[in-house]
Amino acid sequence: MILKEEDTNKSILCCSRRNSKVMDDTKKAGTQEENDDDARTVDDTLHQPTPTFRYDVDKDINNLPDVNKWPNRPIYVQAGEGTGTTQCASRDKGQDSDDALPIGTPIEFETNLFKGKILFRVKGVRTSTDVAEDLDKYFKGRRRVKQVVVQGRFKESFPISDVHYGDVYGKPLNISPIVKIASPIFQQLVPGVIMDLSSETPKVVAPMAGEAKTFSVDKPGSEPDICSITLVENTLLLGEFDSINHRKRILRTSQTASQYRYDPSLCFTWEFYDDIIDVAAYAANLPILRMPYSLAYFLNKQPFTFSAIAKGEREIFKFRIYHEIILDDKVKAPEGNEIKN
Repeated sequence: MILKEEDTNKSILCCSRRNSKVMDDTKKAGTQEENDDDARTVDDTLHQPTPTFRYDVDKDINNLPDVNKWPNRPIYVQAGEGTGTTQCASRDKGQDSDDALPIGTPIEFETNLFKGKILFRVKGVRTSTDVAEDLDKYFKGRRRVKQVVVQGRFKESFPISDVHYGDVYGKPLNISPIVKIASPIFQQLVPGVIMDLSSETPKVVAPMAGEAKTFSVDKPGSEPDICSITLVENTLLLGEFDSINHRKRILRTSQTASQYRYDPSLCFTWEFYDDIIDVAAYAANLPILRMPYSLAYFLNKQPFTFSAIAKGEREIFKFRIYHEIILDDKVKAPEGNEIKN
């Protein structure tokens, strides 16, 4: 059969329309599939399971802001355990309760057992220019790598023997057999020290008044400036001691320390410092080693703590100092061991 030119043109036009419709349908189908994929992506994001943590401290670590936003990198100071136990008052209006606390500036805080302020000086961290000048002045000519000063008043009376200060952790430590064997010996050599290294919530604490490098007892309004480069011992309102070492010896031993009390009408100031635990390096400067010993594995990747507790595990206050290394998944255990989760 011979097609006329008119019929041929009609056939071409119809075919073109059919092809155009097929292409449009295909494009619509593709667009719909893309929309469905986008919807599934959003839906999956909204319905992703919330991470679960065996220990609250791991949840707190997970909730930390990006390290690039840490004002004192490589460390981040925070009150309490994210529970609001230790409430800090010296903040800018509108600042979140979990925001970083400052280095080199007094921090006012309050708990149900204590009201006062705390000062952290840490060597080797990023700070503002004015704080850096203060830190340089404080650490110049000194081996120490950190200083913590606590000042304030108790809300109830405690025997001095009942109040301990030190590290209280939120999950198990990674303890070697040698350390487990040495712990009881160390406790015998250092009166008053409590070393619980093998439990789910380990702690290493000592009598607060017995371990303080300087200790001052004053009437409110007469207390020393905690920002002073050098703090002076003053315990006349508590008792007569021949020297700082004599005060430490008396107040480290439970039997003699129990004869003295923390009076809520008086203001107490404790100063602590050392050259062993370097929080900026997350390491220990041990005399028997030639280089700093990393604590990442030993502490099971958790923050340093600065806590005071009373008899019966009553928390007087608690602060944490996180280090960015605990966010590193590449931290490895010594051969034959694994980091606990």
